[in-house]
Amino acid sequence: MSLALRLASSALYSPLAGVSISVALPRMPMLPRLADFLPKKWAETPVVSVDPRLEELARLLEKNSQPPFMIDNGAILKAAPKKKPSYKRTREKLYSPGDKQIQPLHNLRRCAACGRVKRSHFMCMHCFGEIRAMLKQKKKEIFGEPAKYEQELDSIDKKIIYPGKYYTQKEWRMEKKEWIPKREEPLMFDPSQVKKKK
Repeated sequence: MSLALRLASSALYSPLAGVSISVALPRMPMLPRLADFLPKKWAETPVVSVDPRLEELARLLEKNSQPPFMIDNGAILKAAPKKKPSYKRTREKLYSPGDKQIQPLHNLRRCAACGRVKRSHFMCMHCFGEIRAMLKQKKKEIFGEPAKYEQELDSIDKKIIYPGKYYTQKEWRMEKKEWIPKREEPLMFDPSQVKKKK
């Protein structure tokens, strides 16, 4: 039987039935509030954190009538696939359990150098392409154009560079296949030699 039922039943039969039963219950100690420990300005005003990207988006929407990075239905573009997904990948995406499904990318940021969209903690592909092109140009300036070689070779040079396959006497005989016994050719059919039935 619970404590409340026991107290209620004892209150009915006791001479002090009118007295409150709160005196019978144990007292809980009063815990101080967190606001008592904080400075007055923090305790009074609630702190609300807003994502700076959302603030930037709001500013852009106020300035321009057309929303940035939006498509017709108003969704923010995240990433676009560069190749067609394989059959296995589509099956995984549709039918895998929830924790094994391919998750959408949420770690998209803007490149600090060029301002294009990229994955965080990954190198910006636009900047990478620019650096590679610049290094190629520098390499050309330092080493110059690569030397152009002759396309056609002399017959003597061809024999030296491409000597061809060399056969030994045994390999040559094996290649000719003279060692295989040949079947004798059958004689021509002569009807005069056929025995006639009497």
